[in-house]
Amino acid sequence: MKRSLERAKPARAVRYVHLGERLDTLGRIRRGAWSIDEAAAELGVTRGEILEWQRRHRDDRVLSFDEARASSLRAHRLRRRAEELAKLVEDTERRIRDLHQELLHGPQPSKQFGQEALPVQDTCRTHNREARKAVISLTQG
Repeated sequence: MKRSLERAKPARAVRYVHLGERLDTLGRIRRGAWSIDEAAAELGVTRGEILEWQRRHRDDRVLSFDEARASSLRAHRLRRRAEELAKLVEDTERRIRDLHQELLHGPQPSKQFGQEALPVQDTCRTHNREARKAVISLTQG
């Protein structure tokens, strides 16, 4: 029984080729530096394995350092721009909140410069005196 297991082993063990080496080999084949048979002989694999790599990695390619840096710079610029936009949104929301409070309670003294509140002027243009008084009393606090 032990002898039958030994005979079942494949005649040649398949050599594992790392992804980077496979992509490099496929690039050489595409450039015409190697034929499929030359690549198989150099790497110690079968022609069928090379053909399988071509099928599996047909859309893959190796990036140059310049391409990687360019995409890194582009990502950095987009990230910085997104941060600037987030800050603008935050500032705008704060300003809207301040204006809304000013609308509800009238102008408040500036805490930064210690200025007094500006007087509210009667600029309400309405024919209904009662509604006009209500608006003025709301704006004057």
